[in-house]
Amino acid sequence: MTNIKNVKSINDIEIHPSLKNKLKTVQSILQSDKHHELFIAEKDGKAIGLALSWLNSFHPSAKYIRFFAVEDQDQNVYIHKLLTPLLESTASQYKWIYSCYSSEIDNIAIMEEKGFQLFRRTFEETFGVTWMLQNLDSLAIDKKITPLKEVMSDWKKKQQFLTKIKSDYEQTHADNPVESFTLAEWEEILKNDCPDENRSSVLFIEEEIAAYIMLHPGDTEYHYEIGWVGAGQTKQDTNLLKQLLFSQLQSLKDNGVDTVEIEVDSTNPAVMSLFDFLKLNKRKSWNSYILK
Repeated sequence: MTNIKNVKSINDIEIHPSLKNKLKTVQSILQSDKHHELFIAEKDGKAIGLALSWLNSFHPSAKYIRFFAVEDQDQNVYIHKLLTPLLESTASQYKWIYSCYSSEIDNIAIMEEKGFQLFRRTFEETFGVTWMLQNLDSLAIDKKITPLKEVMSDWKKKQQFLTKIKSDYEQTHADNPVESFTLAEWEEILKNDCPDENRSSVLFIEEEIAAYIMLHPGDTEYHYEIGWVGAGQTKQDTNLLKQLLFSQLQSLKDNGVDTVEIEVDSTNPAVMSLFDFLKLNKRKSWNSYILK
């Protein structure tokens, strides 16, 4: 018989070997006791299933949940039993969010049965810089672009840029609203994200921000990551954004960078338009589901 238990920690609990392997993705949360709730399904003295939730001060209205189980004939039964208490308790949160890879069909079916709906797909891929330059179908921008370092040293431009990234982030996270941070706090958020201030660029047209792309050093000198991206809503803005990316990629190539990694959210129209040549919708994604 399987028992469902509410526990504070799994440190003194014997975990079934196949379940222990599945918990690697949430190991840091479990080991640091940063979870909000923790339930286990126990059978013959071993945990064969686990469900947990945690909170995120950046997005305070949601409770994030994950669940894991060993594969056996009663798997779905105790998964539903584990999820029940997580979905009954809301505290100050009024929505639940579950994320998994698009290939995890069984888990997705369980969440849809519970009423969860897909609201965001996130694509994380690495591409060769040369290949991207050949396939971007754009040219280097012929307008003056401003390095992030220069933007942040000019009070007016800094305020414009912080206002822009704040607005863009809030608009692209409407389903899971961000905390109401001040511009000074957004400046700290930006700094903590550690962009390369010399290679990250902002394009001003008639003193207004038309496009920006943040670049981040990767784990080697030959690899970079593309971070926050933003632009206006017109086709011209998208064209400028592509030209800005082309210029940045060319600079990276000239400085010996071979690969770039992207992280693209389907809720961001600007970045989806920028990378439309990558056919992201045909690729594996990290899917986020929401229950309100």
